[in-house]
Amino acid sequence: MTGIDSVKKEFGDYQTPVSFAEEVCLLLKSKTDFVPDLILEPTCGVGNFLRAAAEYYPGVSMIGVDINSSSLERAAASLRGLPVRLIHENIFDFDFASDFASLKDGAGRILVLGNPPWVTNSGLSQLMGTNCPRKSNFKGLRGFEAITGKSNFDICEYIILDMLHQLKSKEVLLGMLCKTSVAYTVIQYLYNSGAIPLSFVEVVHFDAKEVFGVAVDACLLILMLDAQMRWEGTFKRSFMGGQTLRCSDSRCSESESLSAGFREGRFYTDLRIYDAGIDGDSCVEWRQGLKHDCAKVFELTLEEGGLKNGWGEVVSIEPELVYPLMKSSHVKRYVPGQPFETYVLVTQRSIGEPTDRIACCAPRAWSYLQRYAKLIGSRKSSIYKGSPPFSIFGIGAYSFVPYKVVLSGFYKEPLFRLVHACKPVMVDDTCYFIGFDNFDDAYVAECLLNSSEVRNFLRGIVDLSAKRPYSKKILGRIDFGKLTERLDYGTLKGQERSEQGAVLTEGMYHSFCEKYCRRDFVLNF
Repeated sequence: MTGIDSVKKEFGDYQTPVSFAEEVCLLLKSKTDFVPDLILEPTCGVGNFLRAAAEYYPGVSMIGVDINSSSLERAAASLRGLPVRLIHENIFDFDFASDFASLKDGAGRILVLGNPPWVTNSGLSQLMGTNCPRKSNFKGLRGFEAITGKSNFDICEYIILDMLHQLKSKEVLLGMLCKTSVAYTVIQYLYNSGAIPLSFVEVVHFDAKEVFGVAVDACLLILMLDAQMRWEGTFKRSFMGGQTLRCSDSRCSESESLSAGFREGRFYTDLRIYDAGIDGDSCVEWRQGLKHDCAKVFELTLEEGGLKNGWGEVVSIEPELVYPLMKSSHVKRYVPGQPFETYVLVTQRSIGEPTDRIACCAPRAWSYLQRYAKLIGSRKSSIYKGSPPFSIFGIGAYSFVPYKVVLSGFYKEPLFRLVHACKPVMVDDTCYFIGFDNFDDAYVAECLLNSSEVRNFLRGIVDLSAKRPYSKKILGRIDFGKLTERLDYGTLKGQERSEQGAVLTEGMYHSFCEKYCRRDFVLNF
């Protein structure tokens, strides 16, 4: 990445075309009778949204804030003669209170427009970016979640939520361009927190490839705040028309609108195919695979001459610490009984376990780790701070069960695979799994999870636009008890597609039901 590209990425400098900004303003005006007292654009760039808004809301005062002085100079030239105030400041430090207090006659109807940066806070950290919010647990995450992946968020998400929190005492119409996954995350947060008085929600998809040249599922997120009205928890997913703006969902025509939202507190993305019949709580706990953040050291490939690390060096360490590894890219091509492509050095059996014992029980592995101690010690994730040297995460007794049913978090179409070998198979942190202590139970679980009922159910609750559509929370909604009430042995047998050299029997099915489908049963390795 060149220096120019890095700066562009850091500041989210993907300017919205004026014609598209105008279409957004027209859409907002056609959907509501909202007449603003003030128009606000955070991260306004060269001011194209403000310019478009001036056409549809003439005479309304406008404020644009941006950290990039050269962009503001262009905006000033473009908006000359209009009632606009441009402010050169980092949006993460700016306090809008004084501007809102100065509105005439106590009016407080504010239109918030914009296209905030489509990049995560960790992405900016990797670029050594300074244009990011101060580190804070702004969603109130608990314990371990607050220092791991769940605390990573899009800058766009932060800006939207920050605007809403600052403006929650006003009447607000917000129209923000963002990734669809960000829109869903914002909606779920607002619903669960109950902190913002929403009255209207809609997600309008558009073709980001044609507008911005990026292959991302994107939308216009429309939110309205009004304490006098109450949002019921469902919302419409619609699609912008026009020759250049096509429906981004292959299942829909341009004229269709879909319903999404919450039912009994649970989120769904498509009401047409959402099936509440198996929505519940899994009796078997889903787990995420192990995390090490130093692949060249920890991951080993089996080649002629033995195990080799990421630099192609032959590694001679005790086999007791080496386990087969399944990554997302391996799930589809896994063949039972064939050698694994990749192995992993496992330094602990539980999180926080001291690692100095390796010096005695596996001196060659200890010597190998010491050789790369500086590199391992430079891992950036905060989860390693204060942990024993050479620590890994996502490890526990559940990691060492002999049979696992694994799903890649990245696949759009869910594929569950039963994996096993002469040693417990580890999966990396891009995958999720449930573990069993015998083959028969794991095989029945694989058959159930690959059924058409589960595939259809997942299509109704996952956000396929997300980089990682599947999560522990999503998978935990598959209720095996409800599933087996719908899928009897004969129906499941008819859907069986075995790659294990095994055949589903009625005895295996009923044994699984007896063990795992009772209402009082919970398996938690």
